[in-house]
Amino acid sequence: MENKGEIAVISMVRNDTFFADKWIEYYGIQFGFKNLYLFMVGLDQGLPKKANKINFFNNPHKPKKRSAGDVNLARRFSNFEKKLFFNLKKLKNQIAPGQDGDLKDEQVKEISKRLDVNSQEVVNMNRRMMGREKSLNDPIKSGETDEWQDWLVDDSLDQELIVSQKQEYDDKKILLGDAMKILNEREKEIIEARRLSENPKNKVLLIEAGGKDNYPWIHIPVGYFKTMHNPDVDWCYNTEPDETMNNRSIRYPRGKTLGGSSSINGLLYVRGQSRDYDIWRQLGNKGWSWDDVLPYFIKAENQKRGASEFHGVNGPLSVSDQRIQLPLLNEFQKAAEEFGVPKTKDFNTGDNHGCGYFQVTEKDGFRCSTAVGYLNPIKKRPNLKIVTKAHVKKINFENKVAKEVEYWIENELFTVSANKEIILSSGAIGSPQLLQVSGVGNSDKLKKLGIEMVHELKGVGENLQDHLMFRPIYKIQNIKSLNKKINSLFGNLLIGLEYVFNRSGPMTMGASQMCMFAKSDPSLELPDLQWHVQPMSMDTLGATKNHDFHGFTPTVSQIRPTSRGHISVTDKDSRTYAKIKMNYLSTDEDRRIAAAGLKLTRKIVLESETFKKFSPEEYRPGPHLTEDEDILKAAADYAQTIFHPVGTCKMGQDDMAVVDDQLKVHGIKNLRVIDASIMPNITSGNTNAPTIMIAEKGADMILSS
Repeated sequence: MENKGEIAVISMVRNDTFFADKWIEYYGIQFGFKNLYLFMVGLDQGLPKKANKINFFNNPHKPKKRSAGDVNLARRFSNFEKKLFFNLKKLKNQIAPGQDGDLKDEQVKEISKRLDVNSQEVVNMNRRMMGREKSLNDPIKSGETDEWQDWLVDDSLDQELIVSQKQEYDDKKILLGDAMKILNEREKEIIEARRLSENPKNKVLLIEAGGKDNYPWIHIPVGYFKTMHNPDVDWCYNTEPDETMNNRSIRYPRGKTLGGSSSINGLLYVRGQSRDYDIWRQLGNKGWSWDDVLPYFIKAENQKRGASEFHGVNGPLSVSDQRIQLPLLNEFQKAAEEFGVPKTKDFNTGDNHGCGYFQVTEKDGFRCSTAVGYLNPIKKRPNLKIVTKAHVKKINFENKVAKEVEYWIENELFTVSANKEIILSSGAIGSPQLLQVSGVGNSDKLKKLGIEMVHELKGVGENLQDHLMFRPIYKIQNIKSLNKKINSLFGNLLIGLEYVFNRSGPMTMGASQMCMFAKSDPSLELPDLQWHVQPMSMDTLGATKNHDFHGFTPTVSQIRPTSRGHISVTDKDSRTYAKIKMNYLSTDEDRRIAAAGLKLTRKIVLESETFKKFSPEEYRPGPHLTEDEDILKAAADYAQTIFHPVGTCKMGQDDMAVVDDQLKVHGIKNLRVIDASIMPNITSGNTNAPTIMIAEKGADMILSS
């Protein structure tokens, strides 16, 4: 259709126009379309004609010219008649052999049931057949050229059904394809959008402590430099001093806006290794193996490269290749290959061994957060209410049943009741904190704070895991990094113009560009190290000025750490920040693998034939450091989180588990946790994609309960 916002609905229901009207009215209202049309085809009709028009807003609209879709529809009903004619004749010979005249009521009922058509259609077709045995060369109708032999089919009823159904399926695909072509992007997203508010019977209240995601830098990919540590969109947490990190406290960003951390993160799309999820299943979490979760990764994804065995194209989350490639990064990939790390284009097939460019959660050069992908298309649904700048005080229980949520807007306290479920999705920091201030957690700790106990769960806030990244820096010559361009006023102007006019260049970058997964020990079955290679360098992450030399930062991290931290509330007031204790390098294994990662980085850069022509020089931690502990001590001064906290409401069956494999809080009714905090073990890579998968799977659990 020419006018956007209109959709023609073609009904295949033949005689059931009453129900068709109601169906169209119901969904038309939900989707907000003003003009909807019902087309009807009867058994003795040719091309369909308009039978009825439904207008919800008194907006008159003239009938459209008959389209190619109408012709396809007529073809579909010819197929229906063909199927009914031959199958009725066959069943009639079985049920009422030799019978002339009208069928008995019980015979009509039996045939209509077996053919899955209504009784009147059986009666009408039988009357057309009565006493009218024709030659195969006779025309079907007077004045028509189509002959009965044109309807010949295989003797087998099953084969007839198979052929007919396939033909109908193909015609439906054509009709749907034609329909989708006339829809605008908004309408397509509405049709494709699902999740909790999909069913209008479900009333959903979304409570967000932050504001709307209207800060411009949220939507520009490189804007994470502007969003992290910005109190308007970031909680701006800090960790407790860490003895394993030279007693450092580090800044710990978490998203405080619609979309959560997906609105401020580095946009990197990595699912982890298949073994990660198989281990979850082995821990007693039924339905969480790689084969179980892969369909949800696919379901969520709108993969720019197209659909495949591992990727989907119909999901809300846009995933695309980065719009920048630099010679420096390509050279690093070549150098890694010298040491047995293969080139790869896809880290998301379950085996992420290799070196290549990250894919990012972007669409047309803009960030695709969960707010953009999931909320924006459906936020005007009448059964969905979004409340922002609302800080949850606590959850109220009645006999260990979650009943109410209390929250502040400014200093005014509100209470809302939940008829079905309360879902915590506040992340690995916020979710355990809300459980604790609500009286669910370790009684020994909570009673000291004057918190009334509801249920004992010692694991709440425990099992905190994260990826710690070490940031070695290398000087190079004879090849450019982005340092001098970013430091230059004119360079920044060029970067801005490239983004404005082409949606390309450095402003489209995720937090890192080149990714590598490799093994700290060649004997290992799977990689245990990950690199985020950045074609620039600076003293501290997020610094306003880069180094004045050409340099790059091949950060490295252990992806399956054994160290564990915890989240502990210090006050019954949820507005008081909880303590974040990381204990990053508290195990010998973590320290050994971290040192191995730094040494392997040094080897790739300083010993590869590829990099020799660039005269590489280790700026830090420094080539004079050769012993593991010395290297770690120096590297710890600049180490940072990769913003991947998980595990503080872990899923499982043991004494420290907080939720079961349906994500329901143990010992509590009508309460689930659906976020990264439920991971029993951290995934082997970036955690945004796994968190979205968890949400997709959790939504299905809620809808099916």
